[in-house]
Amino acid sequence: MPAELPGLYWDEARNRYFPISSKPKQPNPPSTTSKGSHTTQSVKRRRSHTPWRTNGIVRGTWNYCLRERLTYELLSLQYATTSRLNHTHVPTLGRIKSFSTATLNGENKRLIGDDQGWLYSYREESSQDWDELNPELNLHPLSEVSSISISGPLCVATCLGPFAKVAVQDLTASGGAYILNFNGTHDIWASHLQGHKLVLGANQKAVYLSDVDSNRAPQFLNTNSDVFAVFLQDNLIYTGARNGTIQRFDTRSGKQRGQKLFESRFFDAPRSSVLHLEPIRDSQLFVSQMNGDLACFDLRFPGLSSNPVVQYEGHVNSYTQRLGIAFDHTEGFVFAAGQDCRIRGWSLHTGAPITSTPPDPTVKTTLNIPVSAVHRTEANVEGNPFFTTFPHPIETMEVSTEAGGSSLWAACDHELFQYHLGQRWIPVAQ
Repeated sequence: MPAELPGLYWDEARNRYFPISSKPKQPNPPSTTSKGSHTTQSVKRRRSHTPWRTNGIVRGTWNYCLRERLTYELLSLQYATTSRLNHTHVPTLGRIKSFSTATLNGENKRLIGDDQGWLYSYREESSQDWDELNPELNLHPLSEVSSISISGPLCVATCLGPFAKVAVQDLTASGGAYILNFNGTHDIWASHLQGHKLVLGANQKAVYLSDVDSNRAPQFLNTNSDVFAVFLQDNLIYTGARNGTIQRFDTRSGKQRGQKLFESRFFDAPRSSVLHLEPIRDSQLFVSQMNGDLACFDLRFPGLSSNPVVQYEGHVNSYTQRLGIAFDHTEGFVFAAGQDCRIRGWSLHTGAPITSTPPDPTVKTTLNIPVSAVHRTEANVEGNPFFTTFPHPIETMEVSTEAGGSSLWAACDHELFQYHLGQRWIPVAQ
């Protein structure tokens, strides 16, 4: 729920803060004799908001805010009851560590990186099968591919290890990738590509390239701690570090020191590593920390208060660095993989969890994936991402929007899961 801010109150209908002085007066409280009946009527009203009734209200109301809220609730319920799944065993040489997908010229392309330094690509077309997947490039032997970032036709991939190497590839061209080397830099944990601009999170610093296709010298941004998370927004670079520090750099200033954000959040709590950060809605910053905190902070007040404006309850983590996180910016949802081998989802704007009636307890929801690699693809089978316990924590996730709708992708070891969000599995009669 939105946090209380000094001098401000939250208006649910208009979805924003207003000065307390402008808050409308509350009606007089009901008498004691009528309180019980009012409570009963309220409970009845809440109980009557079934999906069918909600749909009727959406169609009949002229209230824009109410219509938007109820439409959002319907979509959340549809996501919660997702049951259509494509499950593929991917014959990579190592365990899948990074995954990304893009649609270019009407063709869907999947990019995969494993823990042996190998990169793979797969095009969704009738002539290629997952069993025919072959490694295309090795960034560094026995070093995991730590991140894959795509912007338009360009793709970059990074790896951990003593030598900082970045593979750059044009996905629309037939040629291979070329390698960028950075002397004095190692262990690239994260990357974010925006057009031709690239920012990397590495040991004790971030690295900024104004154009990956030029020979311009990179700009090194000192953070005094390993950078686990980066985000590039126009001329602003956000970094999240191992020591919990969040910094914002302006590439136009030429300074190597950034502005620290929300430092007071550690005044009464131990510091925790930042694993992911991402600006949303122009004025908020989503932050994921290793202690399990998921929250949004107000970028308009980076130093006055570090109280989050939105919190996402229920995420499980205490020490795991690599946990998948994915955003559905089109519909306004965020999905996070937990240390407990589960996936959870929330409304990105309100923090409300995606919840639904749990399945029959007699139905097994733990995936039984054999250790031996069996090349297989199961299409359109039953599976709900929010009621499934995976064999291991999910390390990479992504949301894609394609011709068939929105999908949540999750990778576990050699297994790749594509959940068709909001779609139901319908068994075919034999």
